[in-house]
Amino acid sequence: MQGVPLAGIDLAWHGIKPTGLALGRLDEHVLPVDVLLSEVLGNDAICQLVQDYQPIGIAIDAPLIINNPTGMRECERGIGKL
Repeated sequence: MQGVPLAGIDLAWHGIKPTGLALGRLDEHVLPVDVLLSEVLGNDAICQLVQDYQPIGIAIDAPLIINNPTGMRECERGIGKL
């Protein structure tokens, strides 16, 4: 495989919901995804998958402050309706 290996992680902020993980390789201006997982549960599984892929960079989407007691942001609710 050619290209620079990269990872993207969309962390679930509640321990029950799964985390999303995308692994791909940047080749010039194109980033094809090699692996796309939406059911990763637990920190150990996330770490193992990233370690096995050995990305050069990782982008992480994780909330720093969670101020919505319902567990869903308004923007997510709107996307769900669409």
